[in-house]
Amino acid sequence: MESAARAWPHPGGAAFHPGQPGGASAVHVATGAVTELQSHWTTSLSSIQGPVFSPDGTRIAFCAMDDFDHTHSTYAVDAAGGKNLQVLTDQAVTPTDWLNR
Repeated sequence: MESAARAWPHPGGAAFHPGQPGGASAVHVATGAVTELQSHWTTSLSSIQGPVFSPDGTRIAFCAMDDFDHTHSTYAVDAAGGKNLQVLTDQAVTPTDWLNR
């Protein structure tokens, strides 16, 4: 695992970690349990940047590159297990905060 300086924490006790190339992990801070998020993704992603947790900690938004067509997009995924990968925008936007609309 890369250095802890590259982990992005959520106040609810989880942290996002970029993990291996093309992947990402959620880490439960108190127990150290690691959940590989990319195992449910049908799209291979790399260059993951700027993860932001939703206020309730259930989703993570981030910018990444699609390894197939080399486009950058902004995505959201379930924090507990990596399911429901969703493209939020087809532009490379590095999230800085979560807005509910």
